[in-house]
Amino acid sequence: MKLNEALIIFLLTIFCAPQLFSTDFLITISGQYALGTEIVSYPSTSGNIINIATSNVVLDLANHIIDQDPSTISVSNVNGIEVNSGLSNITIKNGTVRGVTGAGIKIGAGCSNIIVDNILTDSCFSDGIYFNGSTARPITDSQIKNCWILRCSNNVVASESFETPPLWLSNCQRTYVANCTINLTGTFSNSTPQNAVGCVELDNCTSCLVENVNMYDDWTFGGVVLNQASFAGSGTVGSIVRNCIYSGATGAPATGSGAGALATVGAFCVVYGTK
Repeated sequence: MKLNEALIIFLLTIFCAPQLFSTDFLITISGQYALGTEIVSYPSTSGNIINIATSNVVLDLANHIIDQDPSTISVSNVNGIEVNSGLSNITIKNGTVRGVTGAGIKIGAGCSNIIVDNILTDSCFSDGIYFNGSTARPITDSQIKNCWILRCSNNVVASESFETPPLWLSNCQRTYVANCTINLTGTFSNSTPQNAVGCVELDNCTSCLVENVNMYDDWTFGGVVLNQASFAGSGTVGSIVRNCIYSGATGAPATGSGAGALATVGAFCVVYGTK
């Protein structure tokens, strides 16, 4: 083990165990970080528990849990791990984000080469994983793989008439989602879902691939949603959904926004082997 890696483990263990009372642990130096213990956060304001603010970072949770303590449920919009806008070459892997009042993992606009691998997000009030690109600054060349999203996205966004999807790609290009499970069955920590979004949603995305994703819910979310131009921006185009399974109360395995016919999906999108 390199000296700087050993030091990073030591620092995370000392400053984050057993309780974290600020809203974030800030990473500002490129390198490999391994979590040395569980994190229980007691935030007093909105923000994040771990904030990555520089490029070229590997954050290995080392099978530990990042958790917002239930006593702070009144503190809204606390994200588990947040990556600032405009960064590149970041990997987040091997652990759990649980019970936050924001998104489990949130990636900022203009990021590239982001990998989220072997992550479980559980009972997050907003998205389990949210790639938050913009029209001017899309998120590019990134991956979400081998992840589990359980009982996330059960809080209606205050300014919107729809909920945040459990796995949400907004304005992404060449992003790959594979070998994931989304399970929305059972009891939610915050409220009953309002049945308005898909398990996986792609808004204004280009050349993305979603494959081998299993989706379960006992509400009426629907499976993979590829939004049309009528939703916002230019819609999702040139993207593929394949070999996915959806098991839910109602809703199609894959659909365009607000319509059941796959023909309404954005131009040059292909859906096959999905049921």
